[in-house]
Amino acid sequence: MAPAGDYGASVSMMISYGGAIVQADGKAKAAYYAGGVHRIVKVGMSERLPGLRARLAALAGCADVFIRYALPGEGLGVLRDVADDGDLWGLVSLLFYYKEVPVSSKPGRIRVFLFAAAHDAPPHRTASAPSLPAL
Repeated sequence: MAPAGDYGASVSMMISYGGAIVQADGKAKAAYYAGGVHRIVKVGMSERLPGLRARLAALAGCADVFIRYALPGEGLGVLRDVADDGDLWGLVSLLFYYKEVPVSSKPGRIRVFLFAAAHDAPPHRTASAPSLPAL
């Protein structure tokens, strides 16, 4: 596996793992992430999903992970899956875009989460609330 930075242009991405997404209740206005670990990792424009998943799984201390993210303004009730190289390219492109947007006009940040992969179930390709167990 090539180290981060060997994939051409790269961008920093904050990932969260080990916590849980807590759904909104009567008091909370929106779902939120509680606990866990947050790390900054670099991801390259030409990086492939299997390599990134292996690298992130090693960081999280598990066999495999699924990558899901929330776009600015969408909240944590709607997460998007990174299920193939095309999805990863789209995520990295968005990270590059938001890196270049002036701070005063940024609508928020892209939040990226890792979930432990259940090897007997494929990832869901929906933009629904997370159904995968947190690491």
